[in-house]
Amino acid sequence: MKKFKLGFSIMILLMETIFIGYINYLNIVKIQKLASNSLMSDNAITVLFEKQEVPSLRDLVNEYPDIAILSTVYDYPDMKVFGICGNCNIDSDAYALIEGNFFTKHDFFNGFNKAVVGRNILNSNNCVEDQQGNKYFVFESTKYQIIGVFSSTISNMLDNIAYINLESINNNFRKITIDSTNCQKAVKEIQKNNDIKIIKENNTHFMERYLFNDHDEFVLNVLVIVFIGILIILISLFVLYNYREELNVERIIGVNFKNIWFDLLKNITFLIAVNVSFDFLIYVGIYLKFFQNFRLKFYFFYFSEFSIIIYAILCLIIYIYMRISNHFFIRTGVK
Repeated sequence: MKKFKLGFSIMILLMETIFIGYINYLNIVKIQKLASNSLMSDNAITVLFEKQEVPSLRDLVNEYPDIAILSTVYDYPDMKVFGICGNCNIDSDAYALIEGNFFTKHDFFNGFNKAVVGRNILNSNNCVEDQQGNKYFVFESTKYQIIGVFSSTISNMLDNIAYINLESINNNFRKITIDSTNCQKAVKEIQKNNDIKIIKENNTHFMERYLFNDHDEFVLNVLVIVFIGILIILISLFVLYNYREELNVERIIGVNFKNIWFDLLKNITFLIAVNVSFDFLIYVGIYLKFFQNFRLKFYFFYFSEFSIIIYAILCLIIYIYMRISNHFFIRTGVK
């Protein structure tokens, strides 16, 4: 029985490790995507105003208050500066790349200029510090108070990038990127009133460094599902193999199926509870020592949900097998 418990624990630990590693890896990939796309989401659309006069940024932001507008104002290998305005709310994964704050919709059109800069720019001659210790990014003779710094141990793609107030630049940019959860609707409405061209740059909006495409993600998903599925079947067979003699004895002495099933269910529940609790403590330790340093999330909900699903599937497989074998036992009288 000791060998059985050890084998059972190893397979449960292996499944939990694969799952936790899988969701953390996907989160790292998501952060890399955000960094390579300069925090713009997969919904972002780049448009070009072609012929007539470009509408003012204030008009666009007032008419479509849920969008963020971004444009490249300086683009060299050592420094890339984006102007941004509008509703710049970013999700928690993007905030994992920032020390400090990012822009909000209240940071624009009020005469107060702010900046979020990469680590390399913060330590360059483009940044100065006043007597009160406030740091500023100087761009085209204008000072922008630094409210946040891109700093991540996962990605260095933002080290040479700076964000500033787009409305502070005295220029109507013809090429802009529009981002929001529903920017398709905004772009269609803008298209009705303006002669714009929608630009697709290798399906990566305005950066070309995606590391993980949809096909790669699909293949990884299939491999993880198949491997975990095989482990679940192996655990089920392992349990049945080690309890086979006990089950046969209970059948022979006339214990009804319901009692046999509940006895086995209690044993499985106890084993799962002990091992999941132990695996959870290991996960907490690894998170505090390793994952936390990368500002990754602690996936308690996913861990719990996965454990419950594994428990339910394991019980279902064993129940179906016991039903079938019990049927043949009764019909044939095989002992």
